[in-house]
Order: sequence, then C-alpha cells, then structure tokens
Amino acid sequence: MAEQTRVLQAVNMALQLTISETPERFAEVLIHRDEIDLSLPLPEYRQKLTALARRRGLKLEDERLRQMIERSARIQQAYQVEQYRTLPLPRAEEVACHYFRNAGGLWMGALEPYFSTDSREFAAFNHADYWREWRRQLPRFEMRDVVSSNHMTLLSEPEPFETITGFCGELYMESLVADEAV
Repeated sequence: MAEQTRVLQAVNMALQLTISETPERFAEVLIHRDEIDLSLPLPEYRQKLTALARRRGLKLEDERLRQMIERSARIQQAYQVEQYRTLPLPRAEEVACHYFRNAGGLWMGALEPYFSTDSREFAAFNHADYWREWRRQLPRFEMRDVVSSNHMTLLSEPEPFETITGFCGELYMESLVADEAV
C-alpha cells in the first residue's frame, strides 16, 4: 500500500469519527483522493491533507494529529495482509468460527476514493473468498452474510452493527449461562 494511501486513510478515519452518527455526510466531510495533488512530495502532501481535514472539522492539535497519522500508517503497514498464511490448528474441531461477511462482496465500495489513492489498489479484495482457507480448516466454520455498503462499514452502519452485536450478545449470554450451570 502506498504511503499516501496510508495517510489518506488515517485522516479520513479521524474525520469519519466526527460524523459517525450521520454516515450520510461521509461524501461531504471525507476527503476524496481527487481533492489533493498526489504528485506532491510526502511532507507537503501530509500538510495539505491536514489543512483540508481541519477545514472539514477535524479539531486535533497539530502534534496529536501528526502522531495519529503516523501511528495509523504504521499499523496499516504492519498488517502485511499479502503475507498471511492460515496454519492448521491442532484441535480445529474444538474451534467454533462465526464469520460475518458483507453480502455485497465489496471491500470499500463507494468509499474507495476516500481510502485509496489508486482505484486498482484494493480491487482484488472485492468479491474475494479470503475466508476460504478458514472454512477448509475449521469444521465448525459458520458464515453469516450481513447487508452493508462495504466491508469497511460493517461496524459503523446501524443494520450490520445490530446484527453482529446482537449475535455476539446471544452467543456470550449462552456461554455465560452454560458456565454458571456447571
């Protein structure tokens, strides 16, 4: 992932938090990749992006914002998704896996130009079966489709959030009741 994408993601994630209660405002508040010159040297790119974020309502102090961008960029870089390998578990039959997937199969959907500087950067994630190896290795793998605009908003859109947290609440309540009965 390009460093400019990491910075754009970090800034837009911070901006997203300012409007989490009104997701319909994403397009007016988040910064679209076409709003900033991607050919700028990285320090100037960060500066222009930060200034634009401030005009959109981000109120963090300069140093705190810089640290947040740096930390987020380091985390994104550390993911190294392309290097993941699913290794077999010694007692895979004991693991119950409940996997929630965006039914539409889109990774970023309409938010892609707000979280990527290149339209091809995340295209491979759309409609990908990144869960396939887990299903193969975990006999108790259960996939649940939820209706969401994209993968990135699974926990920020009300309907999928309610579905996921409702399921987790029931699952953990069952576990709690079972533990108390023992």
